[in-house]
Amino acid sequence: MALLGLSLLLLASGWSAPAVSAQLGLPTPQKGQEFDAVPPELRPGIYVFYDWGNLDPNDAPITGGQLSFPWEDIEVSPGQYDWSPIDRWLAREAALNKPTAIGFISYNGRCCGGDEVPPFLYDQHPEMRVICDDSWSIPKYWSNAYLTELERFLTEAGRRYDGDPRISFVLIDVGIYGETKPGNNEHHPCLAEAGLTSDLWVSTVNKIVDIHRRAFPRTHLVLQYAPVFDNIKERREFTDYAASHGVGLKHNGLTPDADAAVIDREGYSLKGAGQYDPMLKWWQKVSIGWESYEAQYMTGLTNTTWGVYNGLDKHADFFVFARDLVTKPDREKILRFALQHLGKTIEDSPSAWVAMRETEYAWYPQYGNYDFFMVQNDEAPGGRTVPLWNVSSYPEGRYTRRTDIATGNPYMYFDIEDGYLLDTQERVRLNITYYDRGTDAFEVRYDAWSNPNKLAGVVHKTDTGTWKTVSWTLTDARFSNRQPGGGDHPGSDFHIDALNDGDEIIHLVQVERLDLPAPPAPTPTPALPRATPP
Repeated sequence: MALLGLSLLLLASGWSAPAVSAQLGLPTPQKGQEFDAVPPELRPGIYVFYDWGNLDPNDAPITGGQLSFPWEDIEVSPGQYDWSPIDRWLAREAALNKPTAIGFISYNGRCCGGDEVPPFLYDQHPEMRVICDDSWSIPKYWSNAYLTELERFLTEAGRRYDGDPRISFVLIDVGIYGETKPGNNEHHPCLAEAGLTSDLWVSTVNKIVDIHRRAFPRTHLVLQYAPVFDNIKERREFTDYAASHGVGLKHNGLTPDADAAVIDREGYSLKGAGQYDPMLKWWQKVSIGWESYEAQYMTGLTNTTWGVYNGLDKHADFFVFARDLVTKPDREKILRFALQHLGKTIEDSPSAWVAMRETEYAWYPQYGNYDFFMVQNDEAPGGRTVPLWNVSSYPEGRYTRRTDIATGNPYMYFDIEDGYLLDTQERVRLNITYYDRGTDAFEVRYDAWSNPNKLAGVVHKTDTGTWKTVSWTLTDARFSNRQPGGGDHPGSDFHIDALNDGDEIIHLVQVERLDLPAPPAPTPTPALPRATPP
């Protein structure tokens, strides 16, 4: 989590808004009670990270807001709770018709507030925390006293907010910054000396997941999973546990590219423990989300563009992005693209696409393109492409691919997933973004009902040194895999032909469905009436 973004926590004491509370009359879950998994019904979209300022969706391409509240700010004395900061914030978000994500945080690290457990609990239970050599206090998350007090507090929070229609999902705030790591690396030896082990940390994360499940049985839950304590195998263990119980997964560090991302070597002890592995395993079962910031990870339009492609490639349902990222005018186009595809399935996505790229990392990165219900197939005859990086200063050229006429590969073949379009009768729009270098030409041919190799059109380049997009509306596309394929995709639906007069450098290939029904308007977020104070 970015330090700049986290500094917003320090603004909380000066914020105010009209008070409104939730009063739903729902039965209270009992400690130890188990519940079935909550179906993934959160509202997809872009949520503003620590949205104290209640950003208006009319002013930026956003959907909702996110905010985690320090435990000590809510439980102000033994058994006494001040819910007003949450109630005020929810009311302001509801007034803007924004769904929300909330959490309850215990520890924010040395930078950003430190230990957020109510101090009086440490007076009652000194064993609830670890004091390191530098006199720094960290919750002893694995202690019985901490887990008992956390459950008591979250049960009260659930009594008030579980099932609140203004809340799209609740973040499971586990360790530092709410993530699955107990503290800063510098304090890990101290925590180990106090008894924390890798296995014990996994067990503790799972217990905190269960506490949230009991406290919020009617609300979607999301685990912020990426960091670990001692071994990245922990990531595989606690994400499998959470997702198998219907809990969503959120990675708090969306970047354009990364290593330790997809660990897929058979027999390796770390198989499945990469940063992206849990998403690739569970995206069809639970909600998937990402977090990122302008000040870190996605600085500038180029990093934002490729970060968005990366996140959507994992079939994300939501992004949590910093305010200074979503309010940049030059990000609006790519963020609107994200909003069109977040939470979309193979049945209702407005388009299938491939962003052409290759990783620059070496230790278990994600190889190949970023794509969404369509692939570019290097195994098709004459279709092996060459990856390129930093072609021009434009975002489109940061990662890209070209044909390779010199080795007998003048084509790029594309296969749309059959569950998306197969033997279609729909109108589609085919968009290709290419680098306009040279004065040669290329053509595009597609699988039509009358001809499996029908010409869509010919593009004559004009050597402007810019990226251009060409589009064709196809009324007779069949897309029945009748063009050459190879490997896992024995047939293709269309291809680019460089015509042996100069290689083509391609950024994005997209097929839009033009006859999809318009998506329903989101249900307005209700502003609940003022409740009688507890």
